[in-house]
Amino acid sequence: MTLDQPPRPKAPLDERDLRARLDDIRLVLLELEGTATDGAVSFAPDGGQSLRFCRADMIGLANIVAAGYKVVGLARRGLPAAEAFCRAAGVDFLAHDGDKGDLIQFIGLERGAKPFQTLYFGADMDDLEVMFQAGVAVCPAQASPWLRAAAQVVTQAAGGAGAVRELCDLLLREHSLHLE
Repeated sequence: MTLDQPPRPKAPLDERDLRARLDDIRLVLLELEGTATDGAVSFAPDGGQSLRFCRADMIGLANIVAAGYKVVGLARRGLPAAEAFCRAAGVDFLAHDGDKGDLIQFIGLERGAKPFQTLYFGADMDDLEVMFQAGVAVCPAQASPWLRAAAQVVTQAAGGAGAVRELCDLLLREHSLHLE
């Protein structure tokens, strides 16, 4: 074992191919920091923070909501730009304190989705625990080797550069195949 290639525990869901797992998805949880943003934060003199988002990601999110997916954008408390992005994209927003371990259970119960029906898109090490609980785990191209090893899907685009849109387009392709 090397630090570049962490071991991946085998789980029952691993026996299913990606298409079957994607067919089950009803809820998309999106950690905005590092997936819909490039991870950079700008600070104003008054201490306010701003984030930069990709417009194509907003359009992609609106498309999957229109197709029937439930979507929740997640970000740490104190980032009003993340909440504004979610409003503009037409998705729900939930602020968290950094502890994401129970989020998939909590949000899933509220929205009628079991963990295997949930897709989680994360970009940092604090997303790893939730990625292992989700039916489908996704990370952007710039994620660490640990996250890439845990993910069933690694986008070609980096966070903040269309990674969310790429994921949305994948979901829409699979959704249309399921309807045929």
